Amino acid sequence: MRTLQQQRAADAAALAGVIKLPDNPSIALSRAREYAEKNGYPHHPGGAPYPDVAVRQVPGYNTRIHVTITARHEVYFMRIFGINDVPVTRESEAVYALPVRLGSPDPYFGVGNLTVVAAANNGPPDPVNGGSCPNCGITGPQNFSASIDGPSSRFVDGDAYNTQYLDGFDNTCPGAISRTTNPTYTGSYNYRVALDSSLPNQPIEVYVYDPAQYYRSGIGPNSTDADTNDQEPCRNFGSPPTNRYRYSTTFTLYYPDSTPDYFGDDVAITSRTFTDNGINTNLHDKWFRVGSVGYDPGRDANSNFRLQVTTTGNNDGVGRNQYSLALGGPRQPTNVEQIYGITSMSIFNNIRNVAAGQTIEWFLAKVPGEHAGERMSVRMFDPGDSTCATFMQLWQQGASAPTDFDLNWSGNIANTLQTTDASGHNIYDGQWVTLGVTLPPPGTYFDTWWKVRYIVGAGCRGSSTDRTVWEILMLGSPIHNVPPPP
Repeated sequence: MRTLQQQRAADAAALAGVIKLPDNPSIALSRAREYAEKNGYPHHPGGAPYPDVAVRQVPGYNTRIHVTITARHEVYFMRIFGINDVPVTRESEAVYALPVRLGSPDPYFGVGNLTVVAAANNGPPDPVNGGSCPNCGITGPQNFSASIDGPSSRFVDGDAYNTQYLDGFDNTCPGAISRTTNPTYTGSYNYRVALDSSLPNQPIEVYVYDPAQYYRSGIGPNSTDADTNDQEPCRNFGSPPTNRYRYSTTFTLYYPDSTPDYFGDDVAITSRTFTDNGINTNLHDKWFRVGSVGYDPGRDANSNFRLQVTTTGNNDGVGRNQYSLALGGPRQPTNVEQIYGITSMSIFNNIRNVAAGQTIEWFLAKVPGEHAGERMSVRMFDPGDSTCATFMQLWQQGASAPTDFDLNWSGNIANTLQTTDASGHNIYDGQWVTLGVTLPPPGTYFDTWWKVRYIVGAGCRGSSTDRTVWEILMLGSPIHNVPPPP
């Protein structure tokens, strides 16, 4: 009975401490010992007297903790030999499976084309009228742009979380819509700005490229900006251009805190709102500074800031806004600093310049080794907006073949998903699709970057794009005990 109580105390201590990793290892240690004491096993250094509660972060893991409790238990039958008690050791290990990082290993997010790369290196850094992105270290396009739709855009156009209504405005726009509420509406997309904790009080700046929904001179349904693919679908039914159904986009930076998965108590650092007035082109093809962030070891010992992107509708706000994000400014980011999607990644892929039979791929997420052996749901909303036969695959970086998946966890195993048929029919228009993947067991799966690859059929060149929301869900509790590695 005593040994069972001791094991439960070790399990509870590991679970309590692990949630403070990876940012607060010292607090993780003290918290684990605190919960061991609450369960009857106070720590006595050196085991004099027992119990001894040893806590350590597991080497090679960012969010795994190991607890060992050693105590002395009374014995009865051995007293005839002069032995009144014996040391007993019980161990436990726990993992905190953090939300998967959506994006790429780069210190920038959504650099969709070479225009953005060139703009990062040309012109002065001007936070008022826009300019370059100094020290951003952008080396090449990522084949996708970050994206957010206007609040009154149609749900089936690909934005599952920022369209307020299931039946928003179509291409003609004027007139009433029935406004059936979108039950999945959240009104924002969020990004984590992860800084290097070895550089305290050395701030870095967050930049956004082409931040406003920019509508060029084209008039009519589906007119787009050729560089960033911003769209204003409503017809020009009057003059001046302010009659169009445009919207504003706001970028807000928040301090880190002790509850990174709960946004309700976050404190804002700064906020900038960008609105295209239909005439001024200063917001187009330029970088703008959102604000400065810096790791402060005295503030919750946490280096993870949050960037939230929201929209405000003017004349209801219809269309899509593509943009890019990057870290730079007073210094260049280190190789451990990143900006990545939290929970959901809303992106736009321009595949119009991919020739038939060719492929286009981009980074989807980093899935750490802490998830080894777990089931992973790769969810995508409204994939396949191309005009010809198009196929999608999941790839592990460096792999020689695509990964098998279980389509919607239905038992239908494949490694290729057709998203558009030969006639241009979008098979999953306005639908969620799940690719279920069971990761290899511990010891055989480690931190891995995953990619998405599209294979484009004949007839796509010059006409195809894909506006999709992606997310990765690990099935099971994010905080749980695990068997120690052999």
